[in-house]
Amino acid sequence: MRKKYNIRWRDSDTKLISNTVRSFNSKLTRIINKNPDAKYYLPERLNTKDIKNQIVTRDDLNRIVKSYRRFLTKGSENPVFSDEGLVTTSWQRREASIMLGVVNRERSRQIKIHEPSTYKGTMGNVQSNSLKPKKLNFKPQTTKSWKRFIESLKKQSRSTYRQEQNEQYKLNYLKAVYNVFSDTRFYNDIMRTIEDLDAQLFADASYDNAFLDIDFVYDEGEMEIVAEKLISEWKQYIKAQK
Repeated sequence: MRKKYNIRWRDSDTKLISNTVRSFNSKLTRIINKNPDAKYYLPERLNTKDIKNQIVTRDDLNRIVKSYRRFLTKGSENPVFSDEGLVTTSWQRREASIMLGVVNRERSRQIKIHEPSTYKGTMGNVQSNSLKPKKLNFKPQTTKSWKRFIESLKKQSRSTYRQEQNEQYKLNYLKAVYNVFSDTRFYNDIMRTIEDLDAQLFADASYDNAFLDIDFVYDEGEMEIVAEKLISEWKQYIKAQK
């Protein structure tokens, strides 16, 4: 997968967003002028600043602009109804399906890269890292559940989502090391071994070596064996990646 770089803003990028915002909001105004009740299910009006704040990479820019410009097509504003009283637009339901495709493709890619297996003892990572494919079931959605679903899809379809997950995993792992080993003589040795590692390496290791998992319940008598094993496994894993 090609590396994604932070966007270098050009005047044309800002102009593209501004034009998209203007066209999007103009369509909302036309619809509401014809049917004031439509405001209860139409999407919120856009502003350029909010959109720019959502963008980190050029992929984000292209994805977000394409999404909002799809609202400009005829019929995208038509209401659709769930069985539980939700009313939204045909556009939003379609966008949910598109975002879901992005999320599921990334989940499939992660499984293909890491190959979790019972042999490696890492099958649990599919569940813990939410790699099972999501499904779009519109009929039972309520207004509240739909809003949560859309926000989750927006978050997970961002270009930076996986890196953010890796950073959080590293942070949680280091906290676990502190909670388990901070009162022992092994803590500093463990931290010297791992604290400067890249977050991606922590994520990769979680799929490659089940011995690197940290259990919060250890018998006091086995603490030394556990700590030495953990340090040894990490050093071997780091060496193997070079």
